[in-house]
Amino acid sequence: MPELTSFTVTTHDQIVLATLDVPGRSMNVIDQAVLRELRLVVESFLADDEQQGLVLASGKSGSFGGGADLRTLPALADDPGTPEFLAQTHALMELMADAEKPIVVAIDGYALGGALEVALGGSSIVATDRSQLGLPESTLGLIPGGGGTQLVLDRVPAAVAVELMVSGRTLTAAQALEVGLVDEIVPAEKLLDAALERARGAR
Repeated sequence: MPELTSFTVTTHDQIVLATLDVPGRSMNVIDQAVLRELRLVVESFLADDEQQGLVLASGKSGSFGGGADLRTLPALADDPGTPEFLAQTHALMELMADAEKPIVVAIDGYALGGALEVALGGSSIVATDRSQLGLPESTLGLIPGGGGTQLVLDRVPAAVAVELMVSGRTLTAAQALEVGLVDEIVPAEKLLDAALERARGAR
């Protein structure tokens, strides 16, 4: 695998832990560079028969990710390559969602917009009690562009999914668990252990 700048990848008893920590940012942003690296991580994991599960986590304390970098949106709107970028993003989310091996996403703190869309591509989501999840794009006059409009329907009832996307409201961890957006809530200090156990099929 080529050298990565936004992910650190380690292996724990045949479970891959990919930690997202975008340099120079207080909160992870989901941009083209991050998604390219995420594809490399996922493809490498799926191609290795010895690797039994993948955990995606954040190296930023109290935050999985805050979505796209809003400063790049005007340029993205005028970029003729944007349709291809979105198609590749959707293909990546489908690759994750269709994986025959578990991909577990560990969320502590905020997971908003594109960051939540990445999480929705996983097979399960473990959150902490301080997590907050949402698709706030509508508050900016946008819609989720990374496949979240479809992926969220695999987790919550259609009426809940529409309300989340239209209102742009953020759910607490408890609310997210109640509607099925996350699978488990654990204390922050136990998050990685719980995610690794789930990736092993132990939870």
